[in-house]
Amino acid sequence: MSTAFRRTAGFFEDGIPARYSMAILAFFGFVFNYMLRINISVAIVAMVKPRSSGNTSVNSTLHPNEVSEYQGDFNWDENTQALIIGSFFWGYIITQFPGGRLAELFGGKYIFGGSIFLAGVVNILIPFAARDNPTCMIVLRVLLGVFEGATYPSMHAMLAKWAPPAERSRLSSIVYSGSQAGTIIAFPLAGILISSWGWESVFYVMGLGSFVWTILWLLLAFDDPLEHPRISLQELELLKSNQVSATKRNKHERIPFRAILTSGPFWAIVVCSICSGWGFWTFLQQLPTYMKNVLGFDIKKNAFLSALPYAVMWLFGLIYGYVADRLRTSVSTGTIRKISSFVCLFLPGCCILSITFVGGDPVATVALFTIAIGFSGAKYSAYLTNHIDIAPNFAGTLLGLANAFATLPGWLAPLTAGALINGNQNLDRWNIVFYIATAVYLFGFIYYAFFASGEVQPWNQIPTNDNQPAKNNIEDKSSTETIVTIVSST
Repeated sequence: MSTAFRRTAGFFEDGIPARYSMAILAFFGFVFNYMLRINISVAIVAMVKPRSSGNTSVNSTLHPNEVSEYQGDFNWDENTQALIIGSFFWGYIITQFPGGRLAELFGGKYIFGGSIFLAGVVNILIPFAARDNPTCMIVLRVLLGVFEGATYPSMHAMLAKWAPPAERSRLSSIVYSGSQAGTIIAFPLAGILISSWGWESVFYVMGLGSFVWTILWLLLAFDDPLEHPRISLQELELLKSNQVSATKRNKHERIPFRAILTSGPFWAIVVCSICSGWGFWTFLQQLPTYMKNVLGFDIKKNAFLSALPYAVMWLFGLIYGYVADRLRTSVSTGTIRKISSFVCLFLPGCCILSITFVGGDPVATVALFTIAIGFSGAKYSAYLTNHIDIAPNFAGTLLGLANAFATLPGWLAPLTAGALINGNQNLDRWNIVFYIATAVYLFGFIYYAFFASGEVQPWNQIPTNDNQPAKNNIEDKSSTETIVTIVSST
C-alpha cells in the first residue's frame, strides 16, 4: 500500500480505534454478503408468472390490481422456486469448516474478501442462467453458496484476534449486523430496480457494488493487529493480551474433534443455530411471497415492508450488543448468552404464533413480523458469539462446524413451505408454516438454556509439540485486570 494512500486512510480513521475501523469494513462486507444471497427473494416475485390461489377466505384478492403489476417471464411452480432459493445451502455447507480452518491457519482477510468478490461474479451471471433453464439457476445458486460459505467462519477467526472479551458482543453485533443492513438495502433497492430497469438489474447492480467493496477491503483490512499500520500502541497492547497468538498458527496442529463433538456447550450452539436458522430463513426467503400472495402488496410496497423487520433487527442488535457488554460486569458470560437466547428465540416464537390469530390483517401481521424479527437481533450476543467464549483458539472451526449444521434449515425451511403451500396461497396453509417455526424456536431456546456455557472449555488448549506447554486463551484474573486498566485509560 502506498504511503499517500495510508495517510489518506489515516485521515478518515482519525480518532477511530483500529478494531472499530476493521469492524466497520467487515460490516459493509456482510452488507454485500447478504444482498448477493437474498436479492433473489424479491427478484423472483417479478421473475415468475402469477399462479392462481387455492380456496381461501383471505388471499391476493385483497388487492387484485396491485399483485398483477408484474406478469413475470418464467412458469416456475412453488417447488421449483423453493429449489432455486434453497439450493444456495447445498453449496454453503461445503466451505463452512474449510473456510474457518484456513482462516485460523493463514488469516481470514483474503478468504473473506475473495468469497464476496466471487459471489458478485455469480450474481452477474444469474440473469443469463435464468434465461436458459431452472437447472442453470440452481447450479449458480449452489456456487454462490460455496463462495459465501467461508464468510462467517473466516470472520469469526478474525474476531478472535480483533475483539477483546469486554467488547465481544458489541463488535460482533457491529460486524454481523451488516447482514441485516444488507437485507434492509436489498429488499427496497430490488423493488426500485425492478420497477425502473427490470429484474435483471438487481443482480447486475449488486454484483458490481461488491467489486468496489472488495477493493477497499484488500487495501484497508488486516488479518492481525500487528500488521495494521495505524494502530496505536495502547490498542495493540489491549488486543495482544487477549489474542490467541501473534504469529500464524502451526498448520500441523490437531483439532480436538472428539472433544468438540462430545461437548455439551458446543451442541447447545449447534441446536440453537439450527432452530434460529429455521425461523430466520423461513421468513427471509418467504416473506416477500407471503406479502404478495396473501397480503396483496405490490412489488414496491412488498419490498419496503419486507425490509422493515430487518431494519428493526439491525438497530435492536446494535443496542442490545452494547447492553450485553455492560451487563458482563454484573453477570456471567453464560447468563448473558442464555438471556439473549430468550430474547432471540422465545420472544420471536410467541410473536409468530400470534400471527395465526390475526386473520390476515395486514397491519397486525406486518407489526408482529417486525417485532419477531427485531428481537432476533439479540442472536449476535447469544449463540453467534458463544464459539469465541468456549474456544477462542478454534473459533473459526467451531463456527464452521455449527454453521454446517445450520445450513439444513436454509434449504429445508423453504422446501417445507413450498410443499405445504404448493399452489394454495391461503391462510390455513401459511399458518402451518408458522406453527412449525414457533415450535422450532421454542425447542431451541429450551435446549440452549439447559446446556449452553460461557466458560472456556479445557479442549481449547493447543499442544504445540511434545516439549512445549499448551497455549490457551483462558482469561485469568491478571489479564482481565490489565484489560480494565487499559480500557479505563483510553
